[in-house]
Amino acid sequence: MRYINALVSLALATLTLVHGESFSPVISCEEISAPKVDNATVTGISTNDTADYCAVTVYLTHGNSSDNVKVLTWLPTVWNGRYQGTGGGGLSAGGSDTNLILPVQQGYAASTTDAGLPNSINGSVWANNSQLIENFAYLSIHQMTLTGKALVEEYYGKQAEYSYWNGCSQGGRQGYMEAQRYPSDYDGIFAASPAINYDTFQVAEVWPYVVQNVIGDWVPTCALDTLTQAAVDFCDADDGALDGIVADPNTCKFDATTWIGKQTSCSGNETILTAQHAAVFNSTTHGPVDLDGNRLFSGIALGTNLSTFTSNPPFTFMAAWIADFVLEDPSFDFATLDYTTFPEVFNLSVAKYETLIGTRNPDMSPFKEAGGKLLTWHGYSDGLIGGNGTVQYRESVQQAMGGVDEVNDFYRLFMAPGVGHCGRGYGAIPVDPFDALVAWVENGTVPETLAASGANFTRNLCSYPLSLTYTGDGDIDDAESWTCT
Repeated sequence: MRYINALVSLALATLTLVHGESFSPVISCEEISAPKVDNATVTGISTNDTADYCAVTVYLTHGNSSDNVKVLTWLPTVWNGRYQGTGGGGLSAGGSDTNLILPVQQGYAASTTDAGLPNSINGSVWANNSQLIENFAYLSIHQMTLTGKALVEEYYGKQAEYSYWNGCSQGGRQGYMEAQRYPSDYDGIFAASPAINYDTFQVAEVWPYVVQNVIGDWVPTCALDTLTQAAVDFCDADDGALDGIVADPNTCKFDATTWIGKQTSCSGNETILTAQHAAVFNSTTHGPVDLDGNRLFSGIALGTNLSTFTSNPPFTFMAAWIADFVLEDPSFDFATLDYTTFPEVFNLSVAKYETLIGTRNPDMSPFKEAGGKLLTWHGYSDGLIGGNGTVQYRESVQQAMGGVDEVNDFYRLFMAPGVGHCGRGYGAIPVDPFDALVAWVENGTVPETLAASGANFTRNLCSYPLSLTYTGDGDIDDAESWTCT
């Protein structure tokens, strides 16, 4: 804790508030009282006063569940008048002190919660606990928000002028859940690489394993890498420039069967690409299907590193979702998955969890009517949570709410070509997306594009459904040489 305090003190010593006036506390840290939280019982509160912020920990429980939820809120001595909720990652709802360092550096009052989970790495520990699943799915983030806002009002004698959500991955899903289920909690929601479609995407990403299992051929990573590069090369010029990045992978018509019989090198050994290799690649990028050939979920975008999706055994998080949460059988044998049993598992996951944690309600009218703004970016080449799932959701919102223009009024999606999970990859990564959200909420500055940069190049990412196109003139490494079409 001393290390964290030192970091914050150092940062605040040089802090320049860029969002207008600042405010000071009207009571001492020790005077803060336990807030009242709807549908929860506050079991305890503790405070820790530092020179630069007041750290408040509130503990909640629900009925006879015996859960113990921790909500941590930091209240800066020099407050910018805003509140920020922060999220988690993987099977963690949040709860770490480190979530709060940057927001407090910037003058925000900020909160995080652990949702009462006893182990955020091993889900089998709490997979059969309905209260903890509900906490994780939606309840704890909402109650964290109520708690944090109540503490803000008591400590500063006024409500926050604006409230923002900030999260990536699981934190991105939590932001979408807030917009869908509690539309008045936040004025602005920044949700990157969101793990929405939670009941479907995790099962869908085991599909490449199933295809290999049925074929009886486990494709070497080098073969998949060769086909991925072949797809990028095949479609690289579609956006007007040979820059090694496909601006819109979903318009690429690459077929891996055209590479059957060609050679590639695997650990120094020559390997011939086979029909099985091509089938696995095409199945992965197409997406899972049922016995009638109906697509169950979107495929992984061309240009993505496929090693996570094709691993044997299946990737840890996806395997844990199926075994621990869907089938409630930690010893489940994944070798039993085939073209018949896979759709059954997929449909069971939907039946059990769509309403609870699916986070894909396309009707966001209440959030729009509340004046909320939602800004998301997602890498097309996300190797953990396929970016096409977010595209699929955005399309469903457009269909439900009257089209692109109606949705763009409150919800902007920026797809980042060549970018992986939460900012990794070889493409241009957004530079200041959260600031773009703040400007949209507070100044009405609509984010038509999102500034992004790569190793030695820049781009202005396009608001979906537009995508980048080279103008035909100028340096291809300069964002000004590209336009959105």
